[in-house]
Amino acid sequence: MLSISRKDLYDEIWSVGMTKAAKSLDIPYDKLKKTCVNHDIPLPTQSYWSKLYMGIEKPSQPELPNAEDNLVITINKAKKTTS
Repeated sequence: MLSISRKDLYDEIWSVGMTKAAKSLDIPYDKLKKTCVNHDIPLPTQSYWSKLYMGIEKPSQPELPNAEDNLVITINKAKKTTS
């Protein structure tokens, strides 16, 4: 199990992206996305990353709603399979 605050999860997702965040937190991508949607955490769009990598303009990042609530989210980590 992973316990992380909404703010920390938001920061992680917006700094490295959903795929890398899921991998570093050892959580399946779909579970991470569902958790973010259920806890009202805005997700970066493909156009956000395109603009960021192209460097033409600093893309806008939405604020985290209710950022002051300090809610800690608990997520079950990926199950390890042994073969």
